[in-house]
Amino acid sequence: MRRFIHICMAVFIIGACCIFIKNYVLGEGNAEYREAISREEERVDLDFTVCEAGRLPNELLDIIEEKKAAPFKLTFTTREYMYIVVGYGAQNRGGCSVTVNSLYRTSQAVYIDTNLIGIEGEAIQIDGMTYPYIAVKCENQNLPVVYE
Repeated sequence: MRRFIHICMAVFIIGACCIFIKNYVLGEGNAEYREAISREEERVDLDFTVCEAGRLPNELLDIIEEKKAAPFKLTFTTREYMYIVVGYGAQNRGGCSVTVNSLYRTSQAVYIDTNLIGIEGEAIQIDGMTYPYIAVKCENQNLPVVYE
């Protein structure tokens, strides 16, 4: 009888560990995992335009000028449009550019992922500093922006 109780307890403990591993270690009970899955299900890619400085509102240009020395992320909205700007701060080399890897929305937020491109060994050496940033314009989504 005692052996039977020990076997039942071992089976119970093993079952509980399996449930814990399935739900929390593998992510099925993890809130971040569930959010990522729901984000994939409702993801809508957004059409956008990369804007040069001459096509940005003057007020936004002033903000960029103030912030450009350090890395920054900002959103500027008008009634119609949302401008999302990501700056990478002062760079002592030229040849850098910024790309948009993705821009999409869910029911909760707009997500943007950008990347600074520039190969260190092949960088163009310049006198002074450059301040790479990217400004994208899309329809105003009236949602917060998450920078990935």
